[in-house]
Amino acid sequence: MGTTSQTTGSPAKTETNQTKKPTDSVLEKVGKAAIKRYGFKEVYVTSDGQVFSLHTDAASHAADLTNKEILKVAGK
Repeated sequence: MGTTSQTTGSPAKTETNQTKKPTDSVLEKVGKAAIKRYGFKEVYVTSDGQVFSLHTDAASHAADLTNKEILKVAGK
């Protein structure tokens, strides 16, 4: 049974990591769409999907969010 508990614990951690990656890729897609549409070199995307051209604006917005993560997305 100890082995089963350890095995059960490992996938839970993997699911957490896997859950985080799709969120990042969705936010990255939002950022890339904004770059393409508005011609920015880089943008900052907050965890709720809002896009900002300035990091300071993104940080001000993120301060009110539960997840304060800001993703920097650069164009090609």
